[in-house]
Amino acid sequence: PESEAPFAIAAALLGVGDAKLRQWLTKRQIVTRHDHILARVNRTQALVIRDSIAKFVYSRLFDWILGPINASLLPTAVDESQTSFVGVLDIYGFEHFEHNSFEQFCINYANEKLQQNFNHHVFKLEQDEYQREQLASWTFIGFQDNQPCIDLIEGKPIGILALLDEESRLEQGSDRTFTEKLYRQFAEQQQSIASAGYFRKPRFSNTAFTIRHYAHDVTYEGDGFLEKNKDTVPDEILDLLCASSFEFVGSLVSASAVPAKSTDGAAKSTDGAAKGTTPEWGSPQQTAAKVAAPTPKATAQLQRRQAPTLTGVFKRSLAGLLSTLAETEMHYIRCIKPNEAKQAWLFEAPMVLSQLRSCGVIETIRISKAGYPSRVPIRTFNERYAVLLGDSIALPATSSDTVSAEEHDICRLILETCLPDRGQYQVGLTKVFFRAGQWAIMEKKRSFLFESSAVVMQKHCRGALVRRSYHIMVAAARTIQRWYRRRLFARKLELLRRMHAVRTIERYYIALQRRRRREVEDKWAMFIQARCRGFEARRRLRQMIEDKRDMDAARARDEADAARRAAENERMRVEQARKDAESERIRAAAQAARAKAQAAAASM
Repeated sequence: PESEAPFAIAAALLGVGDAKLRQWLTKRQIVTRHDHILARVNRTQALVIRDSIAKFVYSRLFDWILGPINASLLPTAVDESQTSFVGVLDIYGFEHFEHNSFEQFCINYANEKLQQNFNHHVFKLEQDEYQREQLASWTFIGFQDNQPCIDLIEGKPIGILALLDEESRLEQGSDRTFTEKLYRQFAEQQQSIASAGYFRKPRFSNTAFTIRHYAHDVTYEGDGFLEKNKDTVPDEILDLLCASSFEFVGSLVSASAVPAKSTDGAAKSTDGAAKGTTPEWGSPQQTAAKVAAPTPKATAQLQRRQAPTLTGVFKRSLAGLLSTLAETEMHYIRCIKPNEAKQAWLFEAPMVLSQLRSCGVIETIRISKAGYPSRVPIRTFNERYAVLLGDSIALPATSSDTVSAEEHDICRLILETCLPDRGQYQVGLTKVFFRAGQWAIMEKKRSFLFESSAVVMQKHCRGALVRRSYHIMVAAARTIQRWYRRRLFARKLELLRRMHAVRTIERYYIALQRRRRREVEDKWAMFIQARCRGFEARRRLRQMIEDKRDMDAARARDEADAARRAAENERMRVEQARKDAESERIRAAAQAARAKAQAAAASM
């Protein structure tokens, strides 16, 4: 078959026998109390085993390569000594496809937890601060809390994840029994649980279930949930890899620093970062030496028996991530996709609005408009804006951390003076809260006051400086004028003398030039005349020669014409004589013929 060649290549790279690898890819061993039974697996299960092996080997290679790199970039001593860091978290995008499976379920579960963290950070903490400050006219603004959906997924002991892990540990567990448990637990008992309305059984399916997420209702296909949750490489495959002829493959399988289960790469890396642990890996020779010892193989088998499910690993990884986020100061950047086709200059308003609602931006805008997004401590506010009241108010000197009643009165006086609309601000116990844009108005008035005062000070300072400069400039100008006028008169006198000398020189020079020009003109006139006269004489000579040549030619032509006429006359005369002789000969011949004829006639 066509698949034999790739299969042989894979077996050779792993260092295992073709027959053994084919056997454990298509069969599984069931251990009973008294015997071991080999059962054939179906095509779907065989594909799951194949994919699990690929992910397992890739995961171990990834850790083997990245472990030493991470350890060299961030040694343990440096990692433990660092207390601050700057991190960037790329949050999963909410996924909703035509067919949704276990992968979409995990991603959307992570989105639910991160959205809850966002709600707690933006909404709950915001409004809790309003209540702590005891704002007079504040009423609690409700927002969509997704805690019931999270309880539905991760609740104990009857959450979806708990039921999935329970069904994964059962020998006879299947995707069908898992979905039936979900139907019995949630769809049929909606009135008795807090997450009522978040779980629904589809009308035309017995293997799917629908969860109402914060962004959208998503229907998940239950097929494949158990196999993907187990994500288990069979023990026989692991033993086969441990006995590989390629020692490096055996070292990867039996390494005790990495869990024996193949898990999602993002979940593993996040979980490791949350716990602050870094696997310690040696060189290939060192790890191969570890394989030769019997202890790593026994340790690997023990890990395989105690390995958690993929949802357990993902859940712990997500908990570690949220724990790390809780210790940081978070800032959010929401990325919005303008259109489904990812084309330039194409904006689909319904799609963008749906994303804004899904990620809580609309809710954030609503609560910001209804609340007080700008706030400043009262003492800082008084120190900054008391100048707006002029010199009539003196700030009290106090070293206590509590805000006194006098400071509250000064704060309210400043606000009433600068912001007549009392609905645009609230004075709390320790802070002043402003509606959107009001703090900017206060800053603008303060800046205008400082700018006006600066303009007045600049006006007087600049006037004094300009007047002093003006007097200095006038005295200097008069001195310069005196010096300049004396110098100007001397220069004019020198210029007049020079102009007189120039005119005299110019007069003599012009006369000299005129004489020289007249001599040159006379010389050239005589030269031109001689040339012209010579040219005219030569022209007349040529004309006379041509006239004589014409006369000689005419005389020759006349003599030639006369000779030609004489020759022609002679020729005509000779021709006439010849014609006359011919006529005579013909006449004589005719007479002779007549005479002969007459003689002949007479003789007859």
